[in-house]
Amino acid sequence: MQMMYERLILMKELLSEKGTIFIHVDYRVHAYLKIMMDEIFGVSSFLNEIVWYYRRWTASSSSFQKMHDDIL
Repeated sequence: MQMMYERLILMKELLSEKGTIFIHVDYRVHAYLKIMMDEIFGVSSFLNEIVWYYRRWTASSSSFQKMHDDIL
């Protein structure tokens, strides 16, 4: 997470006022990166979230299958 924080700070410095950043993440870091980006860029800068759903072979499991990633 520290590596991402440092890179997001650098991206903010390089990004123009009208620029956009897309970050592709999975369920393990989604919440942490969203909070980090809100801190760095401001809550009002967040426009939307894209959920990338993909199909996998179903497997018997006692938990829900992870079949999507998020793009912030």
